[in-house]
Amino acid sequence: MVVTITSVSEKAPKSINHYTDLAGFIGIVGNGQLWASNVAYLNDKEELEHGIKCAERALTGLANDRKMEIWKEPIKEAFKSVQEGLMPNTYATCFCTKPDLLSQWRGYGGQKQGIGLTFDIEGLRGILPSKKSYLSPVTYGFVTGKQGILEGMRSHLNGVAADILSNLDDIDRADEAFGALCRLIPQFKHKGFETELEWRIVVQQDTIRDTVQYRAAGNVIVPYITIGQKDAKLPLKAVKVGPGSDMELTAKSVRQFLFAKGYGNIPVETSRVPFRT
Repeated sequence: MVVTITSVSEKAPKSINHYTDLAGFIGIVGNGQLWASNVAYLNDKEELEHGIKCAERALTGLANDRKMEIWKEPIKEAFKSVQEGLMPNTYATCFCTKPDLLSQWRGYGGQKQGIGLTFDIEGLRGILPSKKSYLSPVTYGFVTGKQGILEGMRSHLNGVAADILSNLDDIDRADEAFGALCRLIPQFKHKGFETELEWRIVVQQDTIRDTVQYRAAGNVIVPYITIGQKDAKLPLKAVKVGPGSDMELTAKSVRQFLFAKGYGNIPVETSRVPFRT
């Protein structure tokens, strides 16, 4: 049984931005797909550990809540499973609420030519691949993370209808709590990353499927999956050319490529950030 957890953000933006380099841009637009990498291999080495630490404190509070008595043991079993490393394989595609942010150009453009793709947020929700996927803002910090997980778990578990709840045995309840907890944990990150202003598509899979692909990144091989139907149109609204040596020439080439791929009406602008790669 899947119940949607209320987002930790009250108001969603109309569009969000994905930063990549020129090669990544060609791949995304050319194939009509986004890549979602296994979060265990992302830049934040405590990607899931932070959420798990927040969950541990949050679940202690829930265990002492008399109104949650029926969920007390299932919650303990759910967290035990998380501690034992039984979380689903978790993949994420990262976005930012700002379309021309210096830290993002530095992080994703590097010494190469950075490109920012602006997507319609409802359009992105429309290409989510499964029920075990969602688009959500990231919340930063330990205190806010603990509170967010506490409120998310309480809202989710209290939202299970009484007639359904009465038909769940202890194992079913533990599975329900585990599923809710696994969905919440990737929504929280360490405060040190708050300048990223991140939203993310999260996809969770219980098994390693034959749709998983692999790419080299530095000294590791990163598992990833694709999001979106191959060769279909993505909900692209605009493209920003990041700081570079000849941005106008880059923009011209980007427009030509967009036209060739059926995105001729997409506006292309150059960054106003005074930063040289």
